Amino acid sequence: MTVSDFETIMKSEKLRGENKDIKFDLMNIEDKAMTVIEEMTHFTFPAFEKKFLGPSYQKGDVFAKYQEYISQLEKNDQIGTASAYRCSMKSLFKFLEKFYNLKTMSFPFAEINENLLQEYENYMINELESSYSTVGIYLRPLRTLFNNAKEDGDIPADHYPFGKRKYQIPAATNNKRPLSGKEMKLLLETPADQFEEKARDFWFLSYLCNGVNMHDIAEMKFETNLQTTQIVFFREKTKRTNKTNLKTIVIQLVGLSHSIIEKHRNADTQKGKYVFPILQPGMTAKEKKRAIQNFTRFVNQHIKRLALKAGLGKDISTYWARHSFSNTMLNNGASIEMISESVGHSSIKTTANYLSGFKVEKKQEMAEKLMDFMKE
Repeated sequence: MTVSDFETIMKSEKLRGENKDIKFDLMNIEDKAMTVIEEMTHFTFPAFEKKFLGPSYQKGDVFAKYQEYISQLEKNDQIGTASAYRCSMKSLFKFLEKFYNLKTMSFPFAEINENLLQEYENYMINELESSYSTVGIYLRPLRTLFNNAKEDGDIPADHYPFGKRKYQIPAATNNKRPLSGKEMKLLLETPADQFEEKARDFWFLSYLCNGVNMHDIAEMKFETNLQTTQIVFFREKTKRTNKTNLKTIVIQLVGLSHSIIEKHRNADTQKGKYVFPILQPGMTAKEKKRAIQNFTRFVNQHIKRLALKAGLGKDISTYWARHSFSNTMLNNGASIEMISESVGHSSIKTTANYLSGFKVEKKQEMAEKLMDFMKE
């Protein structure tokens, strides 16, 4: 309606036909709005809009909740997390399609109970031969959606199937992947072709820079992060997931890390420019994600070839650099608190999971000292 039409309908006492119906509908809408406002303990327009118009997903439908959450992640440029939720959603649908004859992506939260989740786990382990780690990766997003639905009041608390005396998501212990000092020396000294050499350079740059991942290396910028003797940054992984406890990571540069940076850096060293030619200015979040994945894949492929050439016979990857840094620090006397601060963990428990423990020689040395009191 025009403003004039609206005012005529709302002010007129005698209406007929369509105009009378319109006024009746408008008054009902206003009554509904007032009811919603009265029920709100604290008024905000976003909260009012959600309650008045209803959420964009169907209340109580797990796949609708997946879709909404994935859309929100993509809007926030959290492309990797959105992909993880999409994989979780597809896996759950395939299970429900096979065992519950599901035809469309629509299934109520209320029907997902402890028994169904255990059936899903059995299906993943026994039929798909997935690991417990994979089961955990696929079920943690579902648990987050349950938490959100419970918090939003979309499902009652007694429909929550996770937790003590209910279904518990498998938490397999990570395989520890550190290289020893001798293995890293061998990896560093083995003759390499140009691709293996580049992969080795970036693997050791990660190792020397507190186990920093390829995403953070790719996002590194002159002066903003890379300074004369240090690299200072926040982990990309925690910028959105842990805003309230962001930890600045300060990396002290040494001879080899300096030389690797000089060898592979961009020519343009102006403040704010990318240090390495992995990303380009103006890239979208999806383009960045793809470029970083491609670069990480390149490093992993060629560092594995070099490891085989060196006779290590290990399925080495960029992930090993982080474990190797943490365990080298531990075996050189660093406290877990110091290691935790160096790698940017928000919890010392997370750091402890990274550590494979002291090497045998260190344990032997400590064992022999147990009777040192006899020498006094």
